Amino acid sequence: MTKKRIYGIYPKDEDKFANEYIAVVGNKIVSHGKEPAEVLKTAKQIDKNPVLTKVPTRGWREQMIL
Repeated sequence: MTKKRIYGIYPKDEDKFANEYIAVVGNKIVSHGKEPAEVLKTAKQIDKNPVLTKVPTRGWREQMIL
């Protein structure tokens, strides 16, 4: 898997997705929510290999890739 820099893509929305899972395809967030399985299911309808990650409570400042 290629390392991707996810944090900082949408710095103005950092609090919008805090403590949620997001699915990213290219440079676009295609799905988000509290349940990772649902986020991934929705994202796979758009692309078969989305990147799934969780935005910590403090937003993008502590982003980690799952």
